[in-house]
Amino acid sequence: MKFTCNTKALASAVAGVSRAVTATSAVPVLQGILIRAEGFKLELTGYDLEMAITTTLEANVTEPGEIVLPAKLLGEMVRSLPAEELTVSSEESLSTRITGGITEFDILGMSAADFPDLPAPGADHAFEIDAAELAGMLGMTLYAVSTDDKKPAHTGALFSIEP
Repeated sequence: MKFTCNTKALASAVAGVSRAVTATSAVPVLQGILIRAEGFKLELTGYDLEMAITTTLEANVTEPGEIVLPAKLLGEMVRSLPAEELTVSSEESLSTRITGGITEFDILGMSAADFPDLPAPGADHAFEIDAAELAGMLGMTLYAVSTDDKKPAHTGALFSIEP
């Protein structure tokens, strides 16, 4: 896999999907970000078996492919690059080189085949709502959500959807 893209765009995308990456896990691949490069598109996915975040950005892909890179290291490396564009290239051995200007980083990736499949949302339960309206509704109820992880049922908000 080999691609070139804007450093700031990749740093922003990595920061976004990192919110769904677990810091510690019995499954090491869940501590990483799945990167798929194809055509002129780069897709990044973070997943912790409960929540997934996927984002896409423009990239010049010279060799398509996919790999999982450690989220924390990738984020730090991309943020520290001074160049406006960076190049990422991976070998069959999963060795990955990130280059931006005169700076180069080498990182060992993980096989994308080990990354768990994301659940496919069912279209039977889909609905559309205005983002501002949803944000307002959540804002009126989030004060009652617990931040204590000892009772996971109290750390979320109940959605009741009726026709």
